[in-house]
Amino acid sequence: MVRGNSPQRLLTMTLKNTKFISGLICLLHILRTICQIAFAMKHFLIFEILLFNLGFTHVKGLITTNANSRGANLFILQMGFDKVNTEAEMLLEKARKIRESIPILDKTPIESASTSKEDPQLTGIGYRLYVDIGREDGTWMDPRWGASGNRIEFTLDVNFDNYTPAPPEVANKIVKDNFGGMSSKIMLLNTGANARLRGGFDTMGTFGGAYRIDSNGKDSTVRFFVEVEGKSGPSYGDINIPLGCLYFSLPCFGGRTNQLSRKDGPVTVRQIGWHTGWRREESRIIGIVRALPLDEAQKRDKYCFF
Repeated sequence: MVRGNSPQRLLTMTLKNTKFISGLICLLHILRTICQIAFAMKHFLIFEILLFNLGFTHVKGLITTNANSRGANLFILQMGFDKVNTEAEMLLEKARKIRESIPILDKTPIESASTSKEDPQLTGIGYRLYVDIGREDGTWMDPRWGASGNRIEFTLDVNFDNYTPAPPEVANKIVKDNFGGMSSKIMLLNTGANARLRGGFDTMGTFGGAYRIDSNGKDSTVRFFVEVEGKSGPSYGDINIPLGCLYFSLPCFGGRTNQLSRKDGPVTVRQIGWHTGWRREESRIIGIVRALPLDEAQKRDKYCFF
């Protein structure tokens, strides 16, 4: 039996104390690790909330997980909140000043030059057509038509409407013969109620029409038609104006209807024939036309059908 403070007893007690101390140290290490993890997770959660709610990137530098004590971290966190609040107030004030500096726009519609009713390109362009119907060289009309040399002259006031498309039933009557160039939309052509024949002693009913502008990249041509009731009778001899549509072609400058050429253009009708090699509807020349701006024509001829 070992008695007193013999070396063996001392060794035994030392080993027991060493195991106890080692276990205590391990327990302290575990507790410290748990505390560090909990502390870090707590600050990480606050960090995420700040970033989500405020969106300021500099908050990252205000929370330091490597602080030596919890009190230091709370102090830094409070400083961060104060700085964030101050900067948020500054940004709100700056936004308010910017908002107040922006002038209030007038919502009243502004009538630009392109939509003004005084723009002749939109209100329509008026012309007086001087039409001379009779046999022309190279025409495909019946050889007996106009063989005597008689002619029918008449004038007609027209208005090229530049903002109203022709309805389908009217647009379908225009000749689709522009195969190598570009064509505008088919627009409405307004006419007076009557054409004026024989110096006003005779008239012919007219019923409007349509027009388009063809272009080959260099030259432009206005092609249009007017529907008429026709004119014939013994007093006109072997010449007549067929019932239906009269087709006109006139050069224009810049692809605009307010700049029609003053040169003569052809007047044609559409009739069934064999001149193209098979039986189909073909264009036949029945006269010539010349156009003058309506205001100029009215100075020369003191009348107006509009």
